[in-house]
Amino acid sequence: MFEKLRNEIEGMNADISVYLKDLTKNAVLFEYNADKQKPAASTIKVPVMTELIRQASKGALNLDKTVKLNRENIVDFSRVDVINKPEYSIKELMLWMIIASDNTATNELIDIAGMSNVNRLFVNAGLQNTALRRKMMDFEARAKGLDNLTTARDMAMFFEKLYRNEFFERIFTDLAMSILKRQRSRESLMRYICDDIELASKTGGLDNIENDVGIFLLPDGRAYILSVYVSDVETSRLGEEYIGRISLEVYRYFVGGNE
Repeated sequence: MFEKLRNEIEGMNADISVYLKDLTKNAVLFEYNADKQKPAASTIKVPVMTELIRQASKGALNLDKTVKLNRENIVDFSRVDVINKPEYSIKELMLWMIIASDNTATNELIDIAGMSNVNRLFVNAGLQNTALRRKMMDFEARAKGLDNLTTARDMAMFFEKLYRNEFFERIFTDLAMSILKRQRSRESLMRYICDDIELASKTGGLDNIENDVGIFLLPDGRAYILSVYVSDVETSRLGEEYIGRISLEVYRYFVGGNE
């Protein structure tokens, strides 16, 4: 199966990185350019959420605290800007950041979490190729070469550490996982899977870039993580299709071909 998957990836017209691990058996099953550094896009929002919850777990932050949006953090196509509440709780902003990938909420939360704290989280987790270097939609910073970076392996490792309660106690892990399960975009990893599968995931996209990382929680109790980063792809739709095809092959492997 994995040779077939490798051949399929090599036939795709894009720069693709993949990392697959069976979390139940603690076994890495497949890697393809897994250590190639890529733009993280919105997958970087998961570590931002994790750092906020980590601070809350230490009593340094109250997730129910309400804040006013800083006008400098507001960007186009923001749901929280349209909703236009006087104040939002930190937890509410976290929800919008993950489930709808809201960039205004993310920018506000980066200020609250502290960019240096998020980057310290990467170092402490042993992620050598991941960095938060700018806020969302900061095209001026991106033009200067400042981008948020990661690898398929790094982000999969981050998700695994979250899954295994390595950042904080189980009650806080449950909060993080519950938010990731509510993520609304299902056009990539779940594109060709219609079964009722729990998926804790986060997508991310920029021009010619589509990413998706998720933990599949199968009905029989098994779990696996699949991390796919696609760059230099002609269209976002094609990137989603590539991720979907890779995910479908992996899912068939785990369920024995019975869709």
